Amino acid sequence: KVENTQYHRTKNFTLREELCELETVIIQDADGVVPKDELLRLAEQNGWEVTALRNYVESKKDMKQEVRGRVVFSGFIFTCAMLLVFFILFLVGLSQTNDEGDQRELGFNQMLCISGLFAPFGALLRWKLGGLNGKLSGQWKWLPIGTLTANVLACIISISLQCRLYNMPDQPEDEFTWQTLMLKGLQTGFAGCLSTVSTFVAETTGLMSALPKDAWGCKYSFGSLGLCCLISVAIFSLFAINEEDSRD
Repeated sequence: KVENTQYHRTKNFTLREELCELETVIIQDADGVVPKDELLRLAEQNGWEVTALRNYVESKKDMKQEVRGRVVFSGFIFTCAMLLVFFILFLVGLSQTNDEGDQRELGFNQMLCISGLFAPFGALLRWKLGGLNGKLSGQWKWLPIGTLTANVLACIISISLQCRLYNMPDQPEDEFTWQTLMLKGLQTGFAGCLSTVSTFVAETTGLMSALPKDAWGCKYSFGSLGLCCLISVAIFSLFAINEEDSRD
C-alpha cells in the first residue's frame, strides 16, 4: 500500500533506492526474475506490504486478459456482422436478375455487388501483410516488404484473371455471364483491395524525406512499378504463347 511506504520514499530515507528496486521487480513481473532475499527482508522489517503489491499486479494482469478477450470477441462479432451485411447486399444485387431493363447495366451492377463481397478479404490480407514492414534485416531493413508483397500479389492475381477472361471467347466480358461476373468480381474486389496506392505513395514520400541522398524512395517506387510491369508482361506473354500454340 502507499500508506506504509510513503514515508520511506522521502529523499532523506536511506533505503529509498532499495524500495524502488523491489517495486520495479514486482511490477515488471518478468519471467525468472524474483526480488533479492535482502530486499524481502528489508520489506518485512519496515512493514512494506509486498503481498498487497503482488496481488495488485496479478489483478491488473487478469484484467488485461479479460479486456483482451472482450476485444477479440467484439472483433469476431463485428466481422460476422459485416460479412452478413455484405452477404445480404450480395443477395439483393443478384435478385436484380429478374428485373427488366438494360442487361449490360444490370450485369455491371451485379459485378460491383460481387466485387463488394470479395473486397473485405483483400483488405484484410493487405492489412496482415502490412505487418511484415520493417521485418527485413541488414541493408534492406528500410524496404516496406509487406506493402510490396501485397502489390505484387494483387498484380499477379489481376493479370492472371484477365488472361482467363481473354481465354473465354464463348463468354465475352461485356456479356456478364456467371463466370465472367465472378472473375471480374475477384479482379476488382479482392485484387483491387489487396493492392494499395495510398500506402505506396506515403511510403515513397517518407523514404524520400528520410534520407534523400540514398534515393530509397526512388528505388522503392520505380522498383515496385518495374517489378509489377515485368511480372504482368511475363504472365501475359506466356498466355499469348500458349494461345498461339493451341491454335496451331
